[in-house]
Amino acid sequence: MRNVFKDKSNEEQFQRDGYLVMPLLSESEVKKLHDFYLQYNIRESHYQNNTAEFSILHSERENRKAIFDIITGIMLPKLKSIVDNYQPLIANFICKDPGKGQVPVHQNWAVVDEKKYSSISIWCPLIDVNEVNGTLEFVPGSHKYFRGIRGSKGNVTFTHIEKFIRDNYLVKVPVKAGDCIVLDDSIIHFSDVNRSEKIRLSTQLIMYPKEATPLHHTFVEEGSKMVCETFHADASYYWTIYKMKGDLHKYTLLNKTEFKFPFYNEQAFRKKMNNGSNGFFSRIKEVLAKI
Repeated sequence: MRNVFKDKSNEEQFQRDGYLVMPLLSESEVKKLHDFYLQYNIRESHYQNNTAEFSILHSERENRKAIFDIITGIMLPKLKSIVDNYQPLIANFICKDPGKGQVPVHQNWAVVDEKKYSSISIWCPLIDVNEVNGTLEFVPGSHKYFRGIRGSKGNVTFTHIEKFIRDNYLVKVPVKAGDCIVLDDSIIHFSDVNRSEKIRLSTQLIMYPKEATPLHHTFVEEGSKMVCETFHADASYYWTIYKMKGDLHKYTLLNKTEFKFPFYNEQAFRKKMNNGSNGFFSRIKEVLAKI
């Protein structure tokens, strides 16, 4: 696996834990992004009943493109000196209304071949986040053991053991506005309900190595079988395709194969987490000691 970070110590911590917290945006840059979200009328009524609002699913192509431009325009200049030859793919505002916004235990989409590469999400809150308003929580080191094909159904793998994972493996990571978490998109994570009285707003920028082929996996039922269709999907794919459906013929179909979602019981999950490393629970103690 090639480097993600230019700095050696950042790279070592990231490869060990699967995520890294660092400063990124100034107070004025945070305000600019926050104001853009409120003033640009991004919100749509159907989001009100969702767990959280992801702006990449906005019904208007022009809005998705404008969101990409504002987020990359502010974040990319800061990231060029930090990450090692990565380029942007998806840009998102993620909003949680008060009393809403739980995102189940899941992994992000696999947008590269994870046998060779890591895609990353740079998640930057525009308000201080903690366990009250629903910060991110991670299973440290899980990016090493749960890699492969994933798409919009990324949480089904852990549905039956979600409580087990939440009770035994998750580490909460509070972050100040303008700081960011850089995470491997394969890491298992969770975000709870916003229990504050204000919206909890953040940005997400997904990036991938410049030499890698960007991918998007879709899942289609064909009779009694589930089929995975893998498309070549550059940044324009996400501006153009609403909810990742329709007009897919404009993009190159790279592969189509029968697919079965992996499922884990508690024993299998525990065994996988304890394979081949220095031991998961010893890492948990180290991470907790830093908080």
